[in-house]
Amino acid sequence: MRRLLALIFSLVIFCSCEKEPHWRQETLNHELLISFPDTYTGTGIYQGREGNVFSKVRNDSSSVFRYTFCGQQFCAPYGNILNADSVYYIQEWAIIELDESTGLNNGGLFYYSSESGIGKFYWKNEGVYKESLLVEYDPSLYNEVIDVLKTIRRK
Repeated sequence: MRRLLALIFSLVIFCSCEKEPHWRQETLNHELLISFPDTYTGTGIYQGREGNVFSKVRNDSSSVFRYTFCGQQFCAPYGNILNADSVYYIQEWAIIELDESTGLNNGGLFYYSSESGIGKFYWKNEGVYKESLLVEYDPSLYNEVIDVLKTIRRK
């Protein structure tokens, strides 16, 4: 009887423990990889009409990582280059530089609004920062968003 109670107790404790999410690496674009916890679904990168697009959504829809850099004729792997005009546009947003000190291999900038939960990630490519992802998220998930961005690597 004691063994049965001990087994039931062990199963209850094992089942009630919060499990760490499993992270899956996948292609972000033609040269980058990104990882998401298993709490995210979606096709990731897929072939749109004119080129690649990307979408990953948290299971509870509280954050979305996506890009669609498409014109009338084709889709580009990156969006706008970060320049004086784009900095002016996002001047009220906070910025975090993601580099080797924050766990990111090469370099990126994440401009975000802590109030609205919208951010743009720029990847340093060929000496300039290029728009790579739009992130919309519940502000309470800021740390999770940064953890995902830190996984971006060159293929």
